[in-house]
Amino acid sequence: MILPKSDKVYLLQNYRWLFLGNRRDIVYHAEMEMDNHFRHYMNSYDYEKLFMGLHSDVRELRDLKEMYVEFNDRNAGNPDTIVKGLDKLIVHY
Repeated sequence: MILPKSDKVYLLQNYRWLFLGNRRDIVYHAEMEMDNHFRHYMNSYDYEKLFMGLHSDVRELRDLKEMYVEFNDRNAGNPDTIVKGLDKLIVHY
């Protein structure tokens, strides 16, 4: 007997890229497509809203990850600013 996937498992297996991907690289689609799991039409924004609702900390954790990505982009190849910026980042975390 195969049990159906829970909504959380479905989102984590299929839409984790909304959390793990860099926000600047995510291509959102407003077009609605039928989702067989949820049994209604959805778009990228709907999936993101559901994914961020998995736990109260998910949105904050993604924002912290994005802050680190921005830190790397801003300081890549510039050792003078890395130390100072990293200290600020650590204090913020």
